[in-house]
Amino acid sequence: MEKKILIATYSWSGHTKRLADQIAKLLSGADQYQIAVPAGTYDLTDMYATSDRAKNQLATGELPPLANPIPELDQYNLILVGSPVWSGQPAVPVKQFLNQLTNFAGHLAPFYTDAGVANTLPKDAGAASGLINTMH
Repeated sequence: MEKKILIATYSWSGHTKRLADQIAKLLSGADQYQIAVPAGTYDLTDMYATSDRAKNQLATGELPPLANPIPELDQYNLILVGSPVWSGQPAVPVKQFLNQLTNFAGHLAPFYTDAGVANTLPKDAGAASGLINTMH
């Protein structure tokens, strides 16, 4: 059986999901998996409240459970993992997903999106976000 590609994505605001959909169009036959957490885990209207909650989860090691079962990974030889950048690192739900891949024998490749940089003047926000994305 030929191995396939899985595009596993967590998207808080929809930006990472749109990028994953574009990648899926380019990779004919790739499967998509939505990394999701239970409703109410994060405030979907306030990125600062979400950031505070995520930082607390990282500090305590209490990562949220995943809401969707992970597909059978032995059918894949490559997993592309999409994540927004939260405080300079992958989103907490993505970290939880990666923790579940202990027996995966294939390759992983990340892709990231960044909505902006806090405490940046509006006139500099695009340049600051571009710089962060380039560094990732």
